[in-house]
Amino acid sequence: MTVERKWVVKLNDVKAVTFQCARANCEARITVSPTERNFQWPQACPMGHRWEFYETERRHSRDARFLIALQDIVTAKDSESGFNVLLEFDEPKA
Repeated sequence: MTVERKWVVKLNDVKAVTFQCARANCEARITVSPTERNFQWPQACPMGHRWEFYETERRHSRDARFLIALQDIVTAKDSESGFNVLLEFDEPKA
């Protein structure tokens, strides 16, 4: 018999978002809470590599659009749509 264990998380259960630099040989990280009152996205990694949140002057990047939606969900009191979005992950392997 095979036993699979999964983690199921509601989006509004998110307590922190970690940004990891995608530059070669960097991978520096910054962790922030989207529920903070004066939440601001980091503009660069701790090593100074600039992060862009806009594709054009008026259009956010795909990742930024996700963060905007996540912040809205995390800070909302109740679901306005009548359903909750759940993310499912495999349990980390030791």
